[in-house]
Amino acid sequence: MMMMKSTTPDFLDTVRGHFDALCDQVLGQLQGDEAATLNLSAEASLFVRLNNNQVRQATRSSR
Repeated sequence: MMMMKSTTPDFLDTVRGHFDALCDQVLGQLQGDEAATLNLSAEASLFVRLNNNQVRQATRSSR
């Protein structure tokens, strides 16, 4: 059985770190009664293709 190394947590941690830095910069520059809304949406999925009850392809997707 072949094991796949998951890069999904690293990817999500990296994206979250960049997003947090962006939020700090944008929100730190607001003046007076200015307001800003920032959202982050991400997902991590595992797709598995089977053939005769055997795993033929396992693919992780992060976006």
